[in-house]
Amino acid sequence: MGKRHPNRRKKMKIDNVIIATDMSETAAAAAKWGMSFAKTLGVDVVLAHVIEVSLGGWLKGTFEIMEDENKLNFAKEKLKKWCVDATGSAPDAIEIRAGGTLHQLKAIATEWEGHSVIVVAQSGASAIEKLLLGSTAQRLASQPPCPLIIVHPEHTEFTVPATLVCGTDFSPNANLALDFAVEICEKTKSKIIVTHGHKTPVLGSIFDAGAEAVIALQQSIEEMEAVKMDALGKGLKEKGIETKTLIVEEDPSTLIIATARSEKADLVIVGHGGESPLVQNILGSVAQKVLGKMPTTFVIVPQSDI
Repeated sequence: MGKRHPNRRKKMKIDNVIIATDMSETAAAAAKWGMSFAKTLGVDVVLAHVIEVSLGGWLKGTFEIMEDENKLNFAKEKLKKWCVDATGSAPDAIEIRAGGTLHQLKAIATEWEGHSVIVVAQSGASAIEKLLLGSTAQRLASQPPCPLIIVHPEHTEFTVPATLVCGTDFSPNANLALDFAVEICEKTKSKIIVTHGHKTPVLGSIFDAGAEAVIALQQSIEEMEAVKMDALGKGLKEKGIETKTLIVEEDPSTLIIATARSEKADLVIVGHGGESPLVQNILGSVAQKVLGKMPTTFVIVPQSDI
């Protein structure tokens, strides 16, 4: 395992699991899940700890600590012991960074060879911190640097075979999320349930069309969606993956959450819409809405994998 050239790219693949920790109790449970996930897939584990540095922290010499080899090695040993205590295993590598969590985790994910996945706890922040700043998981979810796994508080192990729920709108970004699910299934013989939720648009007033024309257009849209879903399902089954598909006239996030609960899913996987944080705050996104309910461990796949 080593560093990579920043411009090197490969197809969707999981090579490293980066477990981000603040050494809290919730982070310990997420680390245990992340270690289990990495061992199941046979990939390396990088334990990452980011020291959030404010101006005050800088003035107190935080960066000087990062340049002191003895203190840095002591900190790495402390993190290694924490990981062994929490998961029963030592990580393959440890990264300690100072700065903004989003920026530093992106840097770590970019630097390690191959494609990385970041694993975080649902929340390691206090209620007041979440109110003021949002949790690390929420901030990462708004701008995921690579596939982001947010571990449900009740999960401490990746079970095999797993049941995966993957939402799709048949877009290229949704296909990336499905590719991520396929890789897991091919390595673990797990099952995929693909959902497509939609709300039939009110078209009459837009096109000044009569009732028959509106109904015909809506039926045409539904038929196209059915054809796409059928092709998607057949493609998955040809790969030897147990597959179930659902098309329901329902809000996409509502359908994903309901399916995850009814099927007792181990993972929910969705693509990230790529909107700016401002647009997401105003309009919301499927990923953010599902994260708000958090029915199970949740994966967000960004538009372009690192």
